[in-house]
Amino acid sequence: MQIIQRWAPWVTGLLLAVAGWLTALLCWELVGLATADRTPINFAPPPATKIHDSSPAYDLNAVVSVPLFGEANKAVIAPVVSDEVKRSNLRINLLGVVAGGDQGVAILKHDGKEYAYKVGDRLDVSETITLAAVEAEYVIISRAGGNEKIE
Repeated sequence: MQIIQRWAPWVTGLLLAVAGWLTALLCWELVGLATADRTPINFAPPPATKIHDSSPAYDLNAVVSVPLFGEANKAVIAPVVSDEVKRSNLRINLLGVVAGGDQGVAILKHDGKEYAYKVGDRLDVSETITLAAVEAEYVIISRAGGNEKIE
């Protein structure tokens, strides 16, 4: 009980000092508000603009004709020769086809994995080989400037 009686005057004095400091801050804020410049704010609406009934200043056909995502790179594919095409000696197996000539898809197996390629795709092998055509029984690949058949 003696500790409380000993510290009570100090705590009371500290609390009174903090209360006085906060009161001074409040008074300065009120004085600042009272002496602030009270210029009226004009809330007039913006001036009206004319709406023209004429056509837009841009050509819609020119905007629509621009490709949105750019143009695809045209792959250079060796032309498919309808004569006898030699059989390929690569270790690529033909597993299945969706025949469609220049729009077909072939499922090929090489390096122990199966891949699906569409006509014009480059095969995932060390050489530059492109799928040139897909027929019902075989596919034709373009390799080193020539065409080869995988059955």
